[in-house]
Amino acid sequence: MTLPTLDPELDGFLTLLAARRAPRTVEAYRRDLAQLGEWLGHRVSSASTAELEGWIAQMRSDGRAATTVARRIAAARAFYRHQMLLGARVDNPAAALAPHPRLAFPAPTGERGGVLLVCEGLPDALVASQEGFRAVAILGAQTPDATVAARIANHAANLDLAVAVVHDTDPAGRSLATNLAPRRTE
Repeated sequence: MTLPTLDPELDGFLTLLAARRAPRTVEAYRRDLAQLGEWLGHRVSSASTAELEGWIAQMRSDGRAATTVARRIAAARAFYRHQMLLGARVDNPAAALAPHPRLAFPAPTGERGGVLLVCEGLPDALVASQEGFRAVAILGAQTPDATVAARIANHAANLDLAVAVVHDTDPAGRSLATNLAPRRTE
């Protein structure tokens, strides 16, 4: 049985999670999110991205295993995604915390344009970066999701760049444009 966390938002999330996940998973999420709340010193539901980044830095400096850090980030992402679905939050502060495995950011050879080119594969992104553009490659271009869009938007905002999606007219390219473009404004 999962013990209450004294945080109604977390308790509601864990109750719903219990209907869909194994008891040990629910208990791990409860522990991870309760630990986050203790570290924050306030309700988990009101955390900012900067606070979550500090939490991750603290776990790493404490020598936590990479798998532990990844599991805790996954618990936070799931909780904030739940909060967004309920309309309790308009953002997911955990969405862009760790590098997404489906994105690659090749280093540009110069500074050209004030734009981040979102490419549907690594070869296109490498060509763009060789021409001096900032670029990001989406690996598995047919499956971009809100996490991918948030990571790209965060990267572009940090560099003060506009975002342009560059794609082919093949099915994968059309899928990228169809799935990612509307998410850039979420």
